[in-house]
Formats: sequence, C-alpha cells, structure tokens
Amino acid sequence: MLRKLGKIQDLLLLIFKISLPLSIVLYVLRGLGFLGFVSGGVLSFCILISIFSLLGFFLVKTYI
Repeated sequence: MLRKLGKIQDLLLLIFKISLPLSIVLYVLRGLGFLGFVSGGVLSFCILISIFSLLGFFLVKTYI
C-alpha cells in the first residue's frame, strides 16, 4: 500500500512541477501578445490542475 501511495505522490508532484510553470509561461506569453489565441479558460484549467495536484500531494504526504 505504501508503494502505491509513493507512486501517487510522485505523480502528483510531477504534475505540479509541470503544470504550474507551464501555466505561468502561457500566461506571460498571452499577456505579451504572442499567444493571443489561448483562452483564459485554458490558463485557469492549468492553474486549477496545479493547485489540486499540490493539495493531493500534501494529503498523500500527510497520510504516509
């Protein structure tokens, strides 16, 4: 059981490490006008994914 939780923890941390910088870069590029076609919903979705993956990581980390 602990191995599965460890794998879930690693996956959640990886999702957080990828999605937060990606959403920041997309937000900056959209603000500068390079990615004007990207909607705000896509950026909000990336930010929400990173927040929920971080919360999930902390929950798994707490219960291991």
